[in-house]
Amino acid sequence: MMSDYRGILRGTFVDEVNAAFPAVAWQPSNLLRVLCFTLPTAAAAMLVNARLAAVLSSSSSSSSSSLLSPTAADTAAAAAAAGLDVAESAAAAPALLHVSQEAVLAVLMPAAVWLALGPRVVSARWDSYWVLQTLATCAVLFPLVDPLLWGAWQPAVQAVLGPAPVNPLVATLQQAADAGDWRSVGLHCAASGVLGPLWEEVFWRGFFLTALTKVLPLPACIAFSSLNFAVLHLSPHNLLPLLVLSSVCDSLYFRSGGNLLAPLLLHGLWNMSQVLQIALLHKQTFV
Repeated sequence: MMSDYRGILRGTFVDEVNAAFPAVAWQPSNLLRVLCFTLPTAAAAMLVNARLAAVLSSSSSSSSSSLLSPTAADTAAAAAAAGLDVAESAAAAPALLHVSQEAVLAVLMPAAVWLALGPRVVSARWDSYWVLQTLATCAVLFPLVDPLLWGAWQPAVQAVLGPAPVNPLVATLQQAADAGDWRSVGLHCAASGVLGPLWEEVFWRGFFLTALTKVLPLPACIAFSSLNFAVLHLSPHNLLPLLVLSSVCDSLYFRSGGNLLAPLLLHGLWNMSQVLQIALLHKQTFV
């Protein structure tokens, strides 16, 4: 009896998801088309970001200076050129570069997916019910993932890999907060909490996860998508928390009928909470 009830629920869930997703013929040609658009887009983003770093660096910097890692003198000159207070310059230029880089990807990556597969693939619409559901999920999920799950995961991973490497963003945020440069903290919030989640969710949930539903059962879609999402962040010390967060985003996307608003909201709020904890509470990690 119970198995029949579960079968009905599972069948209803599958039917709802299948009805919600757009009727895209996910053939190898479609995937090749996406790659043809996104790979040049990624290359273009790297070139634009390098150019942005160059613009933000001092015109008098030496030729040996790294475009992607400006020296302290470059950083100060960049912020001064932007009209920022000299005392805040060390944190201001990295913040400008961070938001600029994420803005480039937030424009180029969704455009690539849109051009490759059409507007039906990406849907983010206002739904007050799912906004409230997502906020309730955040209230329960965030404390469980960090610090509880993250703290439980650290002894095991540190025993194998050693202490986690220092995230440059953590030092930059704390430097900005210590200098009272809340404008830079706000820029980091915008980059990590709005622009970054925008292009990541469009590609990951809007394209990749949707593509998986055409060839894999739903539980396998969530597992495979979330594992790849966590691994590609290249942070083994955060692997388990990222795996859980991505699984919840996938589930919200499915349950909301393919509405990107729900995972976008959760992803953005999570990143913003990490930025604010680092800036205000001197948290030492960005999960």
